[in-house]
Amino acid sequence: MDMYTIILAILLCLAFVLIVQRIFAKGGDSKPTGVKKNEIIEAYEEQMKVLVERYANDKELLNSQKKIFLKSVSSELHRNIFFDEEEVKAVIQHLASL
Repeated sequence: MDMYTIILAILLCLAFVLIVQRIFAKGGDSKPTGVKKNEIIEAYEEQMKVLVERYANDKELLNSQKKIFLKSVSSELHRNIFFDEEEVKAVIQHLASL
């Protein structure tokens, strides 16, 4: 074998290793489904707490704003692949009780 063939073989092997490494490295960055759900729910809880604090002096306005917020959350969760119908209902009931 001449020198160019050896260099070409080494470069091809190196390229193959790098390609395989990139393909398998991308899958490691995702979070488990349970963690994602908890983060989503905690974010909604925080938004609801801010809403309650903002309209604490006006109960009627608070109720109307809570309804608008809960409808928005329900719509978003129904489109979210992590939540089924029962989980959406449980989250909405929990948020409504805050």
